[in-house]
Amino acid sequence: MVWRSCFALFLSLTFVVYPLIPQTKKPVTNDDVLAMVKAGFQEETILQTIEVNEARFDTSPSALQALKDAGVSTRILRAIELAMRDRTGAAKPDVETGALPADTGVYVKQGDGYSELQREAVAWPWSGGSTTRGNTTTTHRLATAKGSHSGTQLSPPLELLIVPPQGVSPFEYGLFRAQDESPSKDRRRFRLEVVIVGRDISWNAKRKGVVTLRVESVAARKYRVQLPQLDPGEYAFVPAGRMNEPLGVLHTFGVR
Repeated sequence: MVWRSCFALFLSLTFVVYPLIPQTKKPVTNDDVLAMVKAGFQEETILQTIEVNEARFDTSPSALQALKDAGVSTRILRAIELAMRDRTGAAKPDVETGALPADTGVYVKQGDGYSELQREAVAWPWSGGSTTRGNTTTTHRLATAKGSHSGTQLSPPLELLIVPPQGVSPFEYGLFRAQDESPSKDRRRFRLEVVIVGRDISWNAKRKGVVTLRVESVAARKYRVQLPQLDPGEYAFVPAGRMNEPLGVLHTFGVR
């Protein structure tokens, strides 16, 4: 009787856990994602499904607009675009996978290895109030880092690498330049304009201090950051998904 009870428990756990990350032999398509959204699957589950399965998405502007109009989140749309970029015949960058860091974080290439950018815990106080139009809310946040400069000071050219948490898109990371660098006050301030549409959180890319960046996949959950020429100053990477939490983390560095 004992072994029968254990076997029944094993089967019940198997059928409870397995569906959380659906895997299929056929490629995942736009229709599959839309069906999962309409069925009420959690966003993280859909993101992981895209990551672990072969993809065959239609990423034409009209197809992506149709998904957006049907309620597919910005994070999922970005994951769809990235999946197709990763799985097309495009040439992969010449990178040794074994040399890349495995832990979540933002890294800079130094010599033959990678060093993590300094992590600094910050609070997200409101600044300047918020406005709401329809289902879009725009809020202003102010992140203050202690010290006049980051503990990571770098000289161009820079090669940076993002290793996001499981299920998180690298597109969620924003790069900002400090708008209030005050050595006399021993602080760095980053002013962020956050745009919230439903459950999606992103940045106002047109606001002063936002740095435009591009990412390219070099291995599973590892993304090289393509940066423009950065002026001397203090900078921070911020994951958008952390903005709805009382405390967050800045991945900071300075450019000499």
